[in-house]
Amino acid sequence: MPFIDALALRALLQRVPSDALALPLTDCADFERRFPSAPPFGVELAGERVVNGGAFWIPPYGAAKIEAFAVRFFNARKSVPRMAALLGPLLCVRFALRRLSIEVLERRAHHVLGIPARAIRGASPDIAYDVDTYEEYVYAAERA
Repeated sequence: MPFIDALALRALLQRVPSDALALPLTDCADFERRFPSAPPFGVELAGERVVNGGAFWIPPYGAAKIEAFAVRFFNARKSVPRMAALLGPLLCVRFALRRLSIEVLERRAHHVLGIPARAIRGASPDIAYDVDTYEEYVYAAERA
C-alpha cells in the first residue's frame, strides 16, 4: 500500500465500530480520480462499483474466530471468482446476476464468522491502492 498515510488510517479508525470486523471500501470513481489511468481495480456489487481497502479492523475478541477464514480470504482477495467461491453457491449466483450487495455480504460474513462485519464506505483511495503486479508497481513508483 504505497500511498497509505496516518491521516487516512485515523479517518478510517474513527468510523469503525469497535465490536465489528471492518473492511474499508472506496468508491471506484473516487479511486479513479485519485489514480487516473491506474491498472484496473475494483468490483461491481449490485450496481455499486467499489475498491476494497488493504487495512482491516479486527476486534480484539475476533482474531481467533476468524483466523482460518482470514487466510482463505487473503489468498483469494485478488480474484473475483475465488472471492465469490468463498460465498457459497447461492451468493455466487447473486454475484453472477449482479444482485449481490454489500449488505448481503455483511450479513454472510457475520453468519460465517460469528462476529458482526461492516463495510466502511467512503474510505480514502490511498488505503485501496495495492501493489501485486509489476504494472501496479510501475504506476506507484512513477507517482511516489
